[in-house]
Amino acid sequence: MSQAHDAADAIRRLAKQFENMAYAADVLEKIGSLDNATAEAGRARLEAETLRDAALSAKTEAEAGLATVKAVADQIVETAREAAAGVVRQAENVGQGKVADATAQAELVVREANIQARKIVDDAIREKNTAALETQALREEHEQLAGAVMASRAEAETIEARLVGARAEIAKLLG
Repeated sequence: MSQAHDAADAIRRLAKQFENMAYAADVLEKIGSLDNATAEAGRARLEAETLRDAALSAKTEAEAGLATVKAVADQIVETAREAAAGVVRQAENVGQGKVADATAQAELVVREANIQARKIVDDAIREKNTAALETQALREEHEQLAGAVMASRAEAETIEARLVGARAEIAKLLG
């Protein structure tokens, strides 16, 4: 063989090696991107967990607040009933004519107390429902992020397997 043929063969071998190195560089770049995506998904998962914990804490506080509000409302209603009963007793002592007026006053006091207590209970229920909705939204976001993390891990494992194969091919070519 002439030197020109020898040189052409040598150049072809080098071109083939550089072709495989370019492929290996592409694979390594993809792995780096997946590592970044996995790290980002992990940070997002931690943030979602923090938000979920905060929402659960807010829900627990709202439920505790609701129980307190219900107790206060019950106490208001009971106090109003006692006051109404006292008004009725006074009216009975004064006379029949004043009983009707006292009963009306007592009913008004009870009605107002019931309205006030119902408003307090309704506000507390609204806060509890809002906290529950926020908790559900955070749970759904957490599940989505967990799915993304699992998908990134699976893709990283696939690329890792391909990289092992590419390294073996490069080693064969260089070896």
